[in-house]
Amino acid sequence: MERRLDIQGLRGVAVIAVILYHFGIPPISGGFVGVDIFFVISGYLMTGIILTQVEEGRWAYGPFFLRRIRRLFPALFATAVAVFAVGVVVFAAFDLERLAQVSILAPLGLSNIFFWAEAGYFDSEAIRKPLLHTWSLAVEIQFYLVWPFVILLGARMGRLGLALLITAVGVVSCLAGLWAMRADPTGAFFMMPLRGYEFCIGGLAYLGQGMVPRNAALRQALYAGALAVLVAVFLIYSKLTTFPGLATLPVIFATAVLLWIGTGASLSKIVSNKPLCVLGDVSYSAYLVHWPVVVFAAYLMQDPATPLQTAGLLGVVALATAALFYGVEQPLRRGSNLVWGAWRASALVVIVAMALPLHAWAKGGWPGRGPDALYSLNTLDMWAMEKALWPYFVTLQQQQDYATDKPNVLIIGDSQAADYVNVLQALEAETQVDLITRPIHTTCNIPYLEGEMLETFLTKDNPLSIKDPNLQSDCPRMMTEAVTGPAWDNADVVILAFAWRDTSLPVMPASFAQLAARTDAPIYAVGNKTLNGSPVQLANQLGTTEGLGDFAYENIRHWTPPTNALIAEQDTVELIDILSMFCAKGDCHMLNADGRPLMWDETHFSEWGARFVAERGGRARLMPFVN
Repeated sequence: MERRLDIQGLRGVAVIAVILYHFGIPPISGGFVGVDIFFVISGYLMTGIILTQVEEGRWAYGPFFLRRIRRLFPALFATAVAVFAVGVVVFAAFDLERLAQVSILAPLGLSNIFFWAEAGYFDSEAIRKPLLHTWSLAVEIQFYLVWPFVILLGARMGRLGLALLITAVGVVSCLAGLWAMRADPTGAFFMMPLRGYEFCIGGLAYLGQGMVPRNAALRQALYAGALAVLVAVFLIYSKLTTFPGLATLPVIFATAVLLWIGTGASLSKIVSNKPLCVLGDVSYSAYLVHWPVVVFAAYLMQDPATPLQTAGLLGVVALATAALFYGVEQPLRRGSNLVWGAWRASALVVIVAMALPLHAWAKGGWPGRGPDALYSLNTLDMWAMEKALWPYFVTLQQQQDYATDKPNVLIIGDSQAADYVNVLQALEAETQVDLITRPIHTTCNIPYLEGEMLETFLTKDNPLSIKDPNLQSDCPRMMTEAVTGPAWDNADVVILAFAWRDTSLPVMPASFAQLAARTDAPIYAVGNKTLNGSPVQLANQLGTTEGLGDFAYENIRHWTPPTNALIAEQDTVELIDILSMFCAKGDCHMLNADGRPLMWDETHFSEWGARFVAERGGRARLMPFVN
């Protein structure tokens, strides 16, 4: 297809939006939709390329896929190799193990499936996934594999028949995506068939080229309106926006209109200026390098970047983009005989480079890096520790009413409640109290709210329930079950233990007050104890276990102290300050006397941690409700 500067400029707009969003630079709170702009552009261009070749009788699968490989694979592969190499230096074993898996799957166009399958209760944070952004490239690659068959089938029926077929495919994909937003929100985000309608609208924009209005004023108005929609989305959408789903429609239709009208509107010069076109030219390389820079910077710095640091990181992105674009993407995309021949001759290098992460995957993330003390930490079975979190909580959850004449204690919460009851088990608390537990999913973010306040929190304030609409019905149900029935009615003491997040802070006082109004039993809240990383991760970042306590104290999660202070201020609850039992006076106990970590992640105790805190806090501090 003929090169269009307005499309290159639109690519530039999209990549700028994504980068500004990921670096948290205001006011682009909705910059994540840049990915959707790329999807629509791909649908437009691929439809044009394939259909033109089909109609001219020169279509062949081999050359098409070879061009796609030359376009995408070299830069993607180089990025995966470079990211893995950095990960070897800075990541703990279990983080490197996950990275190794993605380093293999990303160049194969399968990383979106990995991230979809990985999602779960203890799915690691996005900020620890330096190849997370390759999910969109996997979606594109999968689209390239499917789309030629759609075009070939539809082309037999003429352009109108093809348009009807693409429309049908798009409608089915969109409806499936909307259904998945309730049944499987993670799948709705990551899976190509559920994002396919975005490519379809791009294809329809290409097929509709002959129907562009002849009236210049109308073309200008349509183009201006589409630009205004994109600008509004960049400014209005945020992490609280339910996405994808219906929120994608303004983005993809606006993008399709810009592609459809194209240079038929003089306003297209706004996006076809030279700086944006240059950014569009390097957009693929810029997209590939920017997210690993964000992740590794956050991993190493921990604290949010200052404006000066952000500027420096953007400079790193610019340099890395230039290196990838001029050193890898452009030479191999042009495919000169010398360079392309050298690339083919280096197949052994590709195999070896893939073999290294495969070996790291098989060996659990190469735990033998660094001093012996780090080796000992990195060879621990973190998965076994995770599995040990829930069994006692689940056992206590089966009880409907108290069975002894000891004080009745009801514990309500998420995995922090499971953590707390493991500490109580280490204290042999059941010799003094009768325990029952009731679960509320961590993504609900609060133990209880009523009425309009709850609806507002779940639909407008809590990003986790906004992203997963199922929680908007599941959370109220779980809350109701927790505060009804014999376990609630007969409780002498109520304990709340949650992964209190910064999102929760504004509604926590109301939550406590509403719970207190429902019972005469005293209410206690176990405080936050979240750090910026596990002892193993922090030790790997530090490069030694020496000084780990001081380093950990400096890396207490920024909302942890304010959360505990807020709980302490409330009249309706009393604070159980579990953090102070291992972190105080500038130092945190991260390892026991045998060098074992007290936590297996940034906020959950290992078996050694549960015993340590039980001994350090004792019954008086961990069970202040017992005389």
